[in-house]
Amino acid sequence: MELSWIWQAVLIFFVGTFILRIGGRKSISQMTISQTIVMIGLGSLIIQPVSGKGLLITFAVASLLTLLMIFTEYLSLKSDILETIFSGKAVMIIENGKPIITNLKKSD
Repeated sequence: MELSWIWQAVLIFFVGTFILRIGGRKSISQMTISQTIVMIGLGSLIIQPVSGKGLLITFAVASLLTLLMIFTEYLSLKSDILETIFSGKAVMIIENGKPIITNLKKSD
C-alpha cells in the first residue's frame, strides 16, 4: 500500500497554512474583493495535488496568487485611482463625532 498521500496531505496542510497566513487573516466581512477571490481560489487550488496534480506547481501558483494580492493591495494604498478600481472608495460616515446620515444610508 502506497502511503505517499499521507506526506502530501501533511505538506499541503503546512504549506497551505503558511501561504494563507502570508495573505492575512481576516474574517470574510473584513476582506476586500481581491482578498476574497484569492482566498477562495487558494482553497480550491490547494486541494489539487490530492486529485493528481503536482505539488510544486500547485504551491507555486498559490504563492503567485498571494503575491499578486499583496501587490494589488500595495498599489491601492499608493494610488487613489487604483484604490477605487480594486476595492472601492472609502466613505466617511462619522465626522467630528456625529454620523453623516446621507453617507450612512449609501453604505448599505
